[in-house]
Amino acid sequence: MGSVFAARGSRLGPPVVAAVAVVSLVVACGGRADDPAGVQRGDVAPGARDGIAADPARDGVAAGGALPEGRDTEVTRVVDGDTIVVDGGTRVRLIGIDAPETVHPSRPVECFGHQASGHLRGLLPEGTRVRLEPDVEATDRYRRELAYVWRSSDGLHVNLAMLVDGFAQVTTVPPNIRHVDAFVAAQRAAREGARGLWRTCPAATRSG
Repeated sequence: MGSVFAARGSRLGPPVVAAVAVVSLVVACGGRADDPAGVQRGDVAPGARDGIAADPARDGVAAGGALPEGRDTEVTRVVDGDTIVVDGGTRVRLIGIDAPETVHPSRPVECFGHQASGHLRGLLPEGTRVRLEPDVEATDRYRRELAYVWRSSDGLHVNLAMLVDGFAQVTTVPPNIRHVDAFVAAQRAAREGARGLWRTCPAATRSG
């Protein structure tokens, strides 16, 4: 098992140092360092169960509190379990999570992919108002906007909610690590509880 943090040049500095404390938690969750893009994800435990309804409040998904600073917009479409489209046609990649692939042009649909996409659509139906909280980097290498997505109506942290019942795994790409502690804790609870993909899918490593 490798470090939770991927080497992405000399720009990293203090944010990475500040987050080193979460390394042991990610290792405990089965984090790996074998992705060519430097993305860290947890393994998927074997088992056999279909998707289950998420109960975000059970595992501390923030809801009902003040929204963080960011920009307000409206969801127009859910692409898959970790990417949405908002007003103006902007694609937004949810920071810190990796859902099973469903729309990759050269890869088959992955285990639990349809369940993950469907769950995100349930959380963010068309027309949902959201607050997009940025981190250090504004966009990824595919020019998608990077954001933590918060549902405006009730303050639900959508990225975290996707982890709670195993609809996604933690993906840590420094320097975008603002909520990594909460994400790792949510993944650990989902894995230990054999929720969602952690119980349905064979062990696998996926790209984001």
